[in-house]
Amino acid sequence: MASIYQRAKGVLIWLGSHVPQNQLHRQPFAPFQLDAVLQLKHEPKDDGDDPEKRARKLREHFEGSVRDMKAAWLAADHFIHTIVHEEYWKRARVIQEVVMAPETVTVCYGHDSVPWNDFITWVQRYKDQHPHDAAVDIIFELNDLRQRRQRPGEVLTLVKLLDTFKDSFSFHAAPRIKYTLS
Repeated sequence: MASIYQRAKGVLIWLGSHVPQNQLHRQPFAPFQLDAVLQLKHEPKDDGDDPEKRARKLREHFEGSVRDMKAAWLAADHFIHTIVHEEYWKRARVIQEVVMAPETVTVCYGHDSVPWNDFITWVQRYKDQHPHDAAVDIIFELNDLRQRRQRPGEVLTLVKLLDTFKDSFSFHAAPRIKYTLS
């Protein structure tokens, strides 16, 4: 089975029909802070405004921008939480799908997709915000194994894989999709 993934040109990981409310999960945090400041800087000045009134107006505008940004980030955070907690990551088969895959691994969700390395960046950002959420650990283990497998002379032993992913093995029958070729 591993040879199938090794010979593949790429692997697509389908995480379901999740659709983010916004695209903030794709953006670094700093540009949104910068946008709020630039909007304040370029806001037209009323000639009749005194400096205190202008400062209060700018502060209110900035606080409103920060509130909006925090609300948008909460939605993006919820989206990433949903993706990280997908049942997919709990399957033992994911070891072959991700670790044995060639360089191109694409994570798909809804009508969109992202390269594996960008996905890992999202997961790292999520982990920074939620350091006690153990759901990300399996994803980081998979990424570590992907990187180790690509190093010359690196050997992944069955014992190491079984120990690392012991909680991923289930005795429940997995649903299978059967098809016939005529």
